[in-house]
Amino acid sequence: MSVDPKDDRMRAVAEKLKQLTDDTQEQYEAFVDASQHYKKGNVNQKDFLAKLADYLIGMTSLNFIAIQVLFEVNSSIQTNLSKKSPIPVPSKTDRDTEKVGLVDVRERAGVVANTPQMTPLSNPAKSTRVKNCIVCGSTIPSPAKFCNKCGNSQ
Repeated sequence: MSVDPKDDRMRAVAEKLKQLTDDTQEQYEAFVDASQHYKKGNVNQKDFLAKLADYLIGMTSLNFIAIQVLFEVNSSIQTNLSKKSPIPVPSKTDRDTEKVGLVDVRERAGVVANTPQMTPLSNPAKSTRVKNCIVCGSTIPSPAKFCNKCGNSQ
């Protein structure tokens, strides 16, 4: 019985993702522990930064492998679709002209999608209500609970 090379690649990448997830969790726990000790003065800055660097490198590797898994899944899905269905998958321009996908969602949400800057279809007086952030002073919508620029609570 032969195994499709794509299945082997997918399995190998998924196993690597699982291993990196476990390793990154351990690095995170070590970083949190080092952070607590650093705050108390029990760990020097060099050791603390080493734990931080290990964690950041682990997260970067984890993100890279996760993206690779997504590409492999997408490739498998496209391969299976092309084998099972003689109907071609619509391109982005086909979806836009048929009013499906994001364009349809935007229109249902009350936003015009054909303009470069999306504008509400609803009452324009509503959208003009703004306030300034209490921390950084940037203009934000009046009902906003957080600033879009600095992220602070309002």
